[in-house]
Amino acid sequence: MAFISSNPFTGEVIEKFPFIPDEELYEKIDLSRSVYYDSWSRISVEERVDKIKGVSKLLRDNDEKYAKIITSEMGKPLKESIGEVNKVAWLIDYYVENAANFLKPKFIEAGYSKSYLRYDPLGGILGIMPWNYPFWQVYRFAIPTMLAGNTVFLKHAPNVPLCALEIEKTFEEILGFKGAFQNLFIDIPQVEKVLEHRFVQGVSLTGSDRAGKSVGAIAGKNIKRSVLELGGNDPFILCKDADIDKAIDQFVIARMSNNGQICIAAKRMFVQADIYDIVKEKLIQSVSQLKIGDPMESDTDITCLARPDLKENLFEQIETIQSLGAALAYKGGEFRGNSCAPIILEMDSTVSYDFDEEVFGPVAVIIKYDDENELLKMANMSKYGLAASIWSQDIASAELLAGKLEVGNVSINKMVASDPRIPFGGTKQSGYGREMSEEGIKEFVNVKAVVVE
Repeated sequence: MAFISSNPFTGEVIEKFPFIPDEELYEKIDLSRSVYYDSWSRISVEERVDKIKGVSKLLRDNDEKYAKIITSEMGKPLKESIGEVNKVAWLIDYYVENAANFLKPKFIEAGYSKSYLRYDPLGGILGIMPWNYPFWQVYRFAIPTMLAGNTVFLKHAPNVPLCALEIEKTFEEILGFKGAFQNLFIDIPQVEKVLEHRFVQGVSLTGSDRAGKSVGAIAGKNIKRSVLELGGNDPFILCKDADIDKAIDQFVIARMSNNGQICIAAKRMFVQADIYDIVKEKLIQSVSQLKIGDPMESDTDITCLARPDLKENLFEQIETIQSLGAALAYKGGEFRGNSCAPIILEMDSTVSYDFDEEVFGPVAVIIKYDDENELLKMANMSKYGLAASIWSQDIASAELLAGKLEVGNVSINKMVASDPRIPFGGTKQSGYGREMSEEGIKEFVNVKAVVVE
């Protein structure tokens, strides 16, 4: 077995990378430990910021180069890959500006001569990252973790090895040395060996709830910190006074971007009964205008799923949903190869309760509801609790509704989107811990209390 880079649109195998042997793995950990103790953890936050800030310019100056690698390995439209690279640059700029303030000592009035909290690094931190946003997910974990003084290891998804190598190169080029960020081409059993190592003090995983349970158990067994950002079954709620046209435009982006392969995608559209028919009609019209084609073409909206097995699983889910009673409202054309045209399914409350899997693909589900009690019962029934979107002109009522949703993030009159300024994470089977903002940079630090009498 190996990490295999292959083009999901053409089927071409680009390059293969074998798993590294344990001996090489431990050499990489030793290098990371040396960098950590000899320099990286010992310099100030301001010095780390000064060393890392050039990564954002490197990415912006070469955004199309990196975007083509992303698209060739996981299949999203090139225009979206370019957007991903530039979003990473925005995140880096945000932390360059704010990291020192986030990590400065916090003084506490407790009656002593002096008492305060320090935010010190922990050591080596492992990131286990997904293929759907192969640059964004890695950097949003790595940048704050490294600026806090930790060194980072990356175990990327096996189908995006070229992305992993390019990310490693950006840090080595800007920092001028190896070891602060290292890519690991390791197999799943080797993950436990990394987390068993005394120098490694934590793990951040973005992936499925199944993967989260496994990694969380390993981390717990070894008393290592963990942040888990897992699946979602996010509700997108249209109240009867919603701006329908704006909501539909945003829903199509939220559901169909990245070929529907997004953890925070709007998985379930709940529509109040009074506006259901017009919403359904407008949604079908909007989705039917999406262009399916080659991901490298600038006007392509929908391309292919990242792997053949993902398409097979998606079709099995569609069959299951329909067998439970969901109706096919729209099908966007023939499916060829690994391509998948958009689909819209209508679901009633019974099906909503019976089907609770995360659907990863360009499949929109619309559900009619009559009142808020029925809505909340369906929306909160899910085992997941990642994010939700509410559409209403009555902001006060929308905020009250937001407080009743069992999710980690709520957006009102906008689609859910990760933002470096806003902490992000879920509850229930969607995981725990937070990424980005001040909360994200403090996930892998030692909050050290110092008291002077």
